[in-house]
Amino acid sequence: MSKEYYVAIICGHGLSSNGSFDPGCVYKKGLKTYTEADLMLEITKSFVKYAKRSGIKVYTDASGGNMKNMNKTIAEANAKKVDYYISLHCDYSGAPTGTYPYYYRTSAKGKDLAHCLNQAVMKDMKIKTRGLHSSTDLGEVSSTNMPSCIFETGSIKADLKLLRDKSDAYGKALAKGLCNFLDIKFVSGTTSASTKKEFKVKTKATLKIREEASLKSAVVKGETCEKGKIYTIVETNSKGDRGKLKSGIGWVTITDKYVDRV
Repeated sequence: MSKEYYVAIICGHGLSSNGSFDPGCVYKKGLKTYTEADLMLEITKSFVKYAKRSGIKVYTDASGGNMKNMNKTIAEANAKKVDYYISLHCDYSGAPTGTYPYYYRTSAKGKDLAHCLNQAVMKDMKIKTRGLHSSTDLGEVSSTNMPSCIFETGSIKADLKLLRDKSDAYGKALAKGLCNFLDIKFVSGTTSASTKKEFKVKTKATLKIREEASLKSAVVKGETCEKGKIYTIVETNSKGDRGKLKSGIGWVTITDKYVDRV
């Protein structure tokens, strides 16, 4: 891959700008209450996982439990100068089945991004679509400085079983669509033991170093990665959550909770 793409993958709804929690649309079935924020969080996490395995650098609010409001994620994505912005939502209980992606009206790349995501989801998830839709007044496509897509994944009622029970498959389908759009190889991580690609991380905490990629392997005595320092990773495991240090000392955890890619 000649270019490393940086993509914002955002979970729709969550913490609102006034500090309260915005669940998005809500659907009650029996004694169970389903919210847009909760359903989209699991799909977003899956999307992020497969995107990273495919070599895409990701900015997301999902690792922190979607506790950032929309204005903040837009502002941070603009400041980080991500290449593309994707936000996941689901439609209200009265909506019919099917996907409903939005893009900014004059953005050809935004429309192409929405199309590629939609085609992959329709194919893999066997879900209908209500078509692509343009907008000029939805913040996540109008206030972002890059091509963007608000991807309505389906109806919280009509498509509940799919959104609730197949979150990993849904996120995987979205990652396939993104890779198709970027013209890069999709990597599921199920067949390759590791990925060798050098990149740098900045630690958010002091990290233990282990002799092998497994968390069950022995800790390297007397060695740690210090908080706030930058380290070079030369190889990752198949899940993309452990990285081998260039120094050769061992392996560390490289999830969003513990490191930022730089």
